Amino acid sequence: MTANGSVVGNKIQIRGLGISFAAAAAHTEAIRGLDLAVDTGEFMSVLGPSGCGKSTLVSALAGLLKPSAGELIVGDALVCAPGADRGVVFQHPTLFPWKSVFANIEFGLKNRGIPKAERLVAVERILGQVGLQDFARHFPAQLSGGMQQRVNLARALVNRPRVLLMDEPFAALDAQTRFEMQELLLDIWGREKMTVLFVTHDVDEAIFLADRVIVLSRRPAQVKTALPVELERPRTTAILTDAVFVDLKRQCLEQLRFEATRSNRPVAMDEISATLVGAVPERASVS
Repeated sequence: MTANGSVVGNKIQIRGLGISFAAAAAHTEAIRGLDLAVDTGEFMSVLGPSGCGKSTLVSALAGLLKPSAGELIVGDALVCAPGADRGVVFQHPTLFPWKSVFANIEFGLKNRGIPKAERLVAVERILGQVGLQDFARHFPAQLSGGMQQRVNLARALVNRPRVLLMDEPFAALDAQTRFEMQELLLDIWGREKMTVLFVTHDVDEAIFLADRVIVLSRRPAQVKTALPVELERPRTTAILTDAVFVDLKRQCLEQLRFEATRSNRPVAMDEISATLVGAVPERASVS
């Protein structure tokens, strides 16, 4: 731990990663020879054509998928299984509907054998951070989509993870709620300084949040380009019209368009447009 409580040694290293899926009638190579490093405390956004393997990358780093080749390292430990050192937030909240907000957030701590008194302090702290202290006894069905995703984020953060893996966590939210969640995430990241890998289809979101934006190629995914985001923090909506932001957005869109149109399969124009603006979800079988 550093003096301000942030965690050190949380670099992500991806070396020669390959992931394939075998089915009865087909073999799909989702990722091939992917090399990537996310520095300690860095916020990295990941863009790529629909179905290119972005979600597969998150699942592998979370320890939910076994690589076919290569290795994944967080800090100095090889990723072999899920762990409390990595918090994961998916697009749709994965909350227990029969548990209260408090119980949902407490669940991971309880499973790890953390004493009750410590759990109480940790959950109350994170409830305050995500603005849900007045909803601790509510159930998921009583919450809006944005509030459910706040609970999902809180459940990941309560373990004080070294790394936060996020797979389109705000995609299903309306524009205003989405921006509020982006601001909340940046506020927490600014204080905790965990390493963040954030997958999104939304180019504006990718640039607004990140220190660096990675664009992946079409499947099998490899790193197409890496773009540093040299914009001051804290960030506000004013940067959306900044010349640096606009140029970065142009570069991202050009790379995405190129990758989408060079696919081996026929691509409809409406799908290309949807990929660029973030309307097409990942295909579950390969992403």
